[in-house]
Amino acid sequence: MSLPQRLAPSTEELRQFYIGKDINDVPKPAVVLDVAKVRRHCQSMLDAVKALDVGFRAHVKTHKTTQLARLQVGEESAQVKLVVSTVAELQHLLPLLKEFKDNGRDVNVLYGIPLPPSQASRVAGLARELGPGSITFMIDHPGQLEAARRFSAEAGFPAGIYLKVDTGYHRAGLPPAGLNKNDLLGKVMRLESEGKAVLVGLYSHSSLSYADNTAKQAMDNLADEIRGCVDALRYNAQHFPRDKELTISVGASPQVAAVQNIAGPNATQNPDSQNLRDTIGQVTQGNLDGFRVKLELHAGVYPVLDNQQLSTRARGDAEDEVGVFVAAEICSVYNDGERQTPEALAAVGVLGLGREPCPSYSGWGVVSRRSYSRAVDTERRLVVARISQEHSILTWDAGSDGKADAELPPVPLDVGQSVWIYPNHARLERLSTAFVFDAENFFRRFEVPRNRSPVVWERLRHLALTSKTLLPTRLFDFGPANEVLSAAGAAMAYLPALDVMELWYADDQRGFLFRYDLLQGRPIITVETTRNFDLKEGTLRVWRNVVAASRYHQYEVKVVLDMLPPQHSEMLPFWMERLTLRDEVRADLSG
Repeated sequence: MSLPQRLAPSTEELRQFYIGKDINDVPKPAVVLDVAKVRRHCQSMLDAVKALDVGFRAHVKTHKTTQLARLQVGEESAQVKLVVSTVAELQHLLPLLKEFKDNGRDVNVLYGIPLPPSQASRVAGLARELGPGSITFMIDHPGQLEAARRFSAEAGFPAGIYLKVDTGYHRAGLPPAGLNKNDLLGKVMRLESEGKAVLVGLYSHSSLSYADNTAKQAMDNLADEIRGCVDALRYNAQHFPRDKELTISVGASPQVAAVQNIAGPNATQNPDSQNLRDTIGQVTQGNLDGFRVKLELHAGVYPVLDNQQLSTRARGDAEDEVGVFVAAEICSVYNDGERQTPEALAAVGVLGLGREPCPSYSGWGVVSRRSYSRAVDTERRLVVARISQEHSILTWDAGSDGKADAELPPVPLDVGQSVWIYPNHARLERLSTAFVFDAENFFRRFEVPRNRSPVVWERLRHLALTSKTLLPTRLFDFGPANEVLSAAGAAMAYLPALDVMELWYADDQRGFLFRYDLLQGRPIITVETTRNFDLKEGTLRVWRNVVAASRYHQYEVKVVLDMLPPQHSEMLPFWMERLTLRDEVRADLSG
């Protein structure tokens, strides 16, 4: 009998509720994913491990979703290797894992802590649906082997076994020299000889790198972790078989993200990485003191990143790299001397942001600069300075701008305003993820200061975004909509492969759709609306410049303006059907 599950809305119900809204209109607090960043981070990781010729195992505990798990494993590798922290995660992923199996891919899931005996039967029941070789446990105590025996008896096949090595983090595992605690290695090998377990190799997870603040420190920590497992193999060489290949699996997101400095499209050559290069080469050469060894890296939070990841300097700026933020509302503002420094009260607390420290600053979250005016006269950031269960206090971060607290400007926030907060540690299980794509905020990412280079999305071909700004709030007020359309045109300089862009919005009374389309071999702009709309000459000029700078420069822009009967706008599905990209808008995040 399966364990009863908590009721949750279906994906289709979520789409019906969220699609068409902008971020300011969704129930808050809410976790919002920037799917483009998530895709980029997942692909960069896959590219890096492929370039290094090492294995990779993706942890799903950060997001607990099938959509992001699909992005983490990609489509090219014949092997799908994952880590789960709970049986519930494994059960939720089961349909996706069966799909991978049906498509001919080898699936293996590691239970991410030593298996509690009470969970052996549940895991065995799920494993029967996946077949032999699908489940691996980690072991650091002889008493845990009974759960492995029970699993084998109920599943009908043996579980894989990783021996957990403690390389300094002291959360779980045994030190390299003490790995054979109470004849642990001998008992594992006897269990393997009975056909009730299969020794996979050595596993270490060290989160010491979360205290790093340079990429070199992260890379050196990863090298130390690899050497710790190598030491465990050498100290206990007489207990390991020489006739089988063993896997050394190491990592934590800051460390593994740092390998992109030495492999893949983001790789650079510098002396800081030499230690890690040499250590990886020692293992990947295939023969280590007579043992056949291969290297596997594992990581989890890298698809979305967070402030802890950025503090290691393994990746760049939050505005460009962090793929998750918490949208929250401002409840009150204290700019009139009520407090020692200007502050604001936000309706999100520990339940939405967590209470994880970050080594680079003393707060509990960083407010995105897109949430407030760039004209504020300070180099400081707005941060979550104090936090309670359901609310938090936002104020200016301690800075080096020379200003005393009394000289700081007011916080540039208003009651009822939405703010975006980058969390210190991303844990997406706390809140629901919204199917929200807001055009107005999306194009702000391309408005960069002169001393910074914008991100160029070289492979993005299709883009469908919504914004309520496209519908005028006052009669004949077409200025805000034209500003969004002009910003979209300006952003095209950083979207060189784009074939179709659709910007749209619909409510109970009105609808609007702007489409830039190259699929017919020439540039066509179509505007469909239920009300009069004035496409300004300045907006058209921006788009003419887009075409003039493209491979279609020999063509004039064809502009089509269609007025639709207002009754068509009563149903959101009508406007969905007008989209050329409707199937992609309806698809899962991984579609």
